[in-house]
Amino acid sequence: MSKVEYYIKNMPQPMVRYEEGMAVSEGLSISAADKANGSPKDGDMIATNPNNPNDQWLISKDFFEKNYVKAPGVEEDNFLSRLEKEHDELLEKYTKLSEFQETEKFKELTPENQSLLNRQCFFMMNYLQILIDRLELIKNGNLPLLTFGQKAVGLKFNPSFMPEVDECKTIFALAIDQMHQLRIGTKPDGTKRHASTAITMAEDVQMRAVKAIIWKED
Repeated sequence: MSKVEYYIKNMPQPMVRYEEGMAVSEGLSISAADKANGSPKDGDMIATNPNNPNDQWLISKDFFEKNYVKAPGVEEDNFLSRLEKEHDELLEKYTKLSEFQETEKFKELTPENQSLLNRQCFFMMNYLQILIDRLELIKNGNLPLLTFGQKAVGLKFNPSFMPEVDECKTIFALAIDQMHQLRIGTKPDGTKRHASTAITMAEDVQMRAVKAIIWKED
C-alpha cells in the first residue's frame, strides 16, 4: 500500500460559493459522499481549474471551512475579479451615456454626433452582454440556451433589476422570434425582407421601452 504523503498547493485556487438554484455545469464533479449528504447545497464551494473552465469540482461547506483560508493579496489580481471590475466599470459608463441621451444637451448635438453616440450606446450594451456571458461561463461552466429574440434584446442585461424590464424584454423577444422564424423559413423574399426590418425596428423600440420603464425625473 502506498504511503500517505501531504501536499499544499503552490497557487491560489479560484472558487465560487454555491447558492440554492444556481445553475451548475453538467460536468461538475461531486463525490458520492457529498451527494449522499445533499450536495450541492448552500455554502458548498465550486472550484475551477484556471487553465480549463470546464474542469470543476465541488468542495463541501464543512470541508472548505475546516481546510481553506482566503489567499491574501490575490483578490485584485484574480482573473475573475478583473473581469467583474471590467463589467462594473463599463456598466457605469453605459448608464451615464444612456442617461445623457435623455438630456437637453444631447438634443442640442448635431444629428451626426447623436447618431454616433446612439451607436456607441448600442455596442456598449452588447459588450456588457458578452461580459455577462463570460462571467456566467466562468462561474457555472455553461451558458443557458437563449433564443434569437432573447439574445437580440439582451434578456439577461437588466442593471436596474426591475421585473418590469424583464417582462418588457420577454414580450419583444417573442415578437422578434416570430419574425426570425419567417426570415429563416421558406417564405417569399419580400416576407423575409419585411421580417428583417421588423426585427431591427423591434430592437430599437425595445430599448426605448426599457428607458421609459426606468425613467426618473431629476
